[in-house]
Amino acid sequence: DYAPEKVAGEIGVKAEDIRLAARWFGRKGKTAMSLWCMGVNQRTFGVHMNCQVHNMHLLTGK
Repeated sequence: DYAPEKVAGEIGVKAEDIRLAARWFGRKGKTAMSLWCMGVNQRTFGVHMNCQVHNMHLLTGK
């Protein structure tokens, strides 16, 4: 079960933010590009955050 409410508690992100990201990436006929700077990479879990950004692209084909 990967409901946003369950995942939110595990990763510390609000369920609504998870839904918003899914809507952004899931828009039909739209492309997506992710850009970030050192803020993401300089966290203790930065590698995991970057992997999830890439996973969003892979899952949606965008």
